[in-house]
Amino acid sequence: MDNVDRQSVSDAWSEAAQDALNAARELKERAHYRSSVSRAYYAAYAFLAAAMVAKPGVSFADGRDGPQHGSLPDLVKSHLAGDLGRRILWNVRTSITALYEARLVADYRPRVFVNRDVATDALRRAGAIANAVKRDSP
Repeated sequence: MDNVDRQSVSDAWSEAAQDALNAARELKERAHYRSSVSRAYYAAYAFLAAAMVAKPGVSFADGRDGPQHGSLPDLVKSHLAGDLGRRILWNVRTSITALYEARLVADYRPRVFVNRDVATDALRRAGAIANAVKRDSP
């Protein structure tokens, strides 16, 4: 992938991320907490994908445009550690792990109660990830 392609894919991820974050906020306000959590996770995932794909030399398994979900915390450490600083890196990795777990509950465990507090926490974490990677982008 050349630099023009990288920027194009990164821009597409950034646009998807912002759209998902906006949707997560709206869904929370309409008391659709499960859907809000799911969109908040996707927003954080997409913000991280945008940051990583923009870096020369970064590629993802199976020719995908983004990372696999389960390996995301390790990929963040590998590819973004130099950009984020130690404390922010720890917060981003902890937050994306918590968001992924919350998303799995929201999407696949219908008997587990997902309330406004869970959605609020998911939005807080997604917003923090967005701020961390946007701060380091040109």
